[in-house]
Amino acid sequence: MKKIILKNIFIFSGAVIVLAICYFAYQIETPLSLESEPKKVEIKKGTGFLEIAEILEKNKIIRSKNFFKIYVLFKGWQKELKAGNYLLCPCVSISEIAKTLVEGEKKEEVKVTIVEGWSIFEIDKKLSEEKIIYPNSLISYQPTESQKERYPFLLEISKNNSIEGFLFPDTYRFFRNQEKDVSLVVEKFLENFNKKVYQKYSQEIERKSKKFYEVLIMASMLEKETPNFNDKKIISGILWKRVKMNKPLEVDATVIYAKQKKFKKTWKEMLPLSKKDFSIDSFYNTYKYKGLPPTPICNPSLESIKAAIYPKKSFYLYYLSDPKTKKTYFSSDYQRHLYLRRKILNL
Repeated sequence: MKKIILKNIFIFSGAVIVLAICYFAYQIETPLSLESEPKKVEIKKGTGFLEIAEILEKNKIIRSKNFFKIYVLFKGWQKELKAGNYLLCPCVSISEIAKTLVEGEKKEEVKVTIVEGWSIFEIDKKLSEEKIIYPNSLISYQPTESQKERYPFLLEISKNNSIEGFLFPDTYRFFRNQEKDVSLVVEKFLENFNKKVYQKYSQEIERKSKKFYEVLIMASMLEKETPNFNDKKIISGILWKRVKMNKPLEVDATVIYAKQKKFKKTWKEMLPLSKKDFSIDSFYNTYKYKGLPPTPICNPSLESIKAAIYPKKSFYLYYLSDPKTKKTYFSSDYQRHLYLRRKILNL
């Protein structure tokens, strides 16, 4: 009799254990709702697994926070769950959700082409549209001390000036949702600029007794004035000559950039220029202030940088770029220059 009772207890206990295991498996492997849509869930850095369980239940991602905790402890993953922005679906089991959090946020890579002549305003807009950075975070970015140590060309930037000019036009691969660490995005730009521009041309610029940053500023104006390489070299010669003569450069592109700085808009949004625009009180207005503008006005191509380094001598002192035909007209006579300006630009 005693043996029979013990046997029944054993069978009953075994049945209870089997049922408990089945119930646990059901809770772990059965999604909350098969018809639900994915939800965005942010797990902040430093959040423990107990709090994560609370977040998942509160957002109705899982049926039970307790079973999530038990499963994570059973797997030994309590310290393996990673912070990040997740798209989690209640249509997925607890085991799959836990596995996703252990693997970490899957960052989406995106390829972005930075067009020659884009300013920091166009680039900021493009990157923010692609959900890579927050709007205006590139515009307001200031290089870190470690970046200044690694990239000597950054030392020429005055305090509070942007990294305009150093965002080398090229095709880059970024990860989306890097909004909280824009320095990682900037680092890619700086490394590429260092490799393709600074390391190749800084010594040549020094040999020609010019300052690297001034050449970059000149190149940025050439980039916006004409697409023709030979014309760029002639314009380069004219502008360097006017700098030496202490004459205003009178570059229309700098006036557009002055408007960009004021309104934080793209190049196209600042067009067309009006007569009133040429009286803007800005150091970027090269009709009002002599010498080079304070910073580059865009991010120039290698071709424009070469034109700034190797200007072409001429008898010209004036030039005019037709925005419609892209043709450049050169003059040594000021009256002819004014005539062309009225005829072509209506200014």
